[in-house]
Amino acid sequence: MGFIVLLIPFFLSGTGAGDVKAFAALGALIGPSAIFQTFLYTALIGGVIAVGYYVVVYDIRAKARAGMLALGAFAASRDPRCLLPETPKKKHKFPYAPAIALGYLAYLAWGNIV
Repeated sequence: MGFIVLLIPFFLSGTGAGDVKAFAALGALIGPSAIFQTFLYTALIGGVIAVGYYVVVYDIRAKARAGMLALGAFAASRDPRCLLPETPKKKHKFPYAPAIALGYLAYLAWGNIV
C-alpha cells in the first residue's frame, strides 16, 4: 500500500524513488490502513514544508515585484505575452523523508485523520 500511494506522485516527478521505497518499507511494517493514514499526514506536512522551502529558496519580493511589472506592462500594451511567467533555470526539489518521518510520528500521536 505504501508503494501504491506514492507511485502516482513518483510518475509525476513529485517524489523520488528513494522516498517511494522508504514509504513502501514503512507500509510493510505498519500495514495498509495505518500507512494510508500516515500518507494523509505526510501529504499535509510535506505541503507545509514545501511552502516554507519555496518561500526561502525563491525571493518572494522579487517575484511579486516582477508580477506587478508584468501587470503594468499588460495594462499599457494589452499584449498577453507580458503575463507569461519566466521559465526557471533549475527545478528545486526537497527531500521528502522528513515529511514521511513527521507524518508517521503525527499518526502515532494523533491517530486516524478520517
